[in-house]
Amino acid sequence: MGGICGVTESHEPSPSRESYRTASRWLNRRLAGEPGLEPKLEEWLVADPRNREAFDEALRVWRETNVIPEGYGGFDGTVMRAPFLERRSTHVGLASAAAVVLAGLSTAWIVGKDAFPGLVTPAQAAAYETRIGQIQTFRLADGSAITLDTNSRVEVVVSGGSRQLEIAKGRVRIENTVGAGAFTVTAGKRSATVKGETFDAYIAGTGMRIAAPRSPVELTSADPETGAPKRIGAGAQVEIGFRTDPFPVARSDLEWVSGMLALDGSRLGDAVAAINRYNRTTVRLGDPALASRKISGAFRANDPNAFAEVVARMLDLKILRPNSSEIVLSMR
Repeated sequence: MGGICGVTESHEPSPSRESYRTASRWLNRRLAGEPGLEPKLEEWLVADPRNREAFDEALRVWRETNVIPEGYGGFDGTVMRAPFLERRSTHVGLASAAAVVLAGLSTAWIVGKDAFPGLVTPAQAAAYETRIGQIQTFRLADGSAITLDTNSRVEVVVSGGSRQLEIAKGRVRIENTVGAGAFTVTAGKRSATVKGETFDAYIAGTGMRIAAPRSPVELTSADPETGAPKRIGAGAQVEIGFRTDPFPVARSDLEWVSGMLALDGSRLGDAVAAINRYNRTTVRLGDPALASRKISGAFRANDPNAFAEVVARMLDLKILRPNSSEIVLSMR
């Protein structure tokens, strides 16, 4: 399998890493059935031949693996074209686990002869897991898809018309096929049967939250003692296990699958906590009073250094690096 890298001596311009990321996002949007997308996509494709090359490569990877990477593409001073996606997979059964490992949202992987040991095949019962810094999409046996956030693990059982998903840790987005039935989602002692095109489920303290990022979802059953609502409107969420009305989903939690942290007047303390979930290098506030400062903008979730530098400029802070795994934001 030594020819997978596609190394060539051609000196024609090849797609940039950002082109590959953008192509991957376009593919995600097409697969999600976004209305009115095709004219916009075609405009982007014809704007630069490299855009079409990047999109064709994204489509090829998806067809072969049913996995949509956030970003891929590796280049150095001599190799002009080396599209890559390093993926290691293990087929799983009911009691075993599948791990598809990507090295990070914007990390360049070097493809070797063992880069494609096998494909991730749809399983009737399987476990899926991501490491810190990873966001990964998996295709289930019935055609629906689940996207795991960083440091997450779920177990899925698909049997006939029954679909069960148990969250061991982290967060998952479920994207249903058209006309598909409900998922029974559990996390610890909390459980809900959820029906909708797209919804998020994640552990929050001792409860479990169900969010509707794009369109309404129905809770056909839930913990009866909580009185949880039977319908969640787009952009809202509920917490199973507590008697609460639906409340808004934070902007940063609407499009987390893109690998971007979108903030709109968010507390700095909340932003720091969010970005620390994706990185082993952590950001810390040198003064607790900074936590209430407000910031807006879009940040790549797996780049704590860029986050710290932009925030420091925005809020006139200084950056300290006491060690290789910590970044401290402090008052000047």
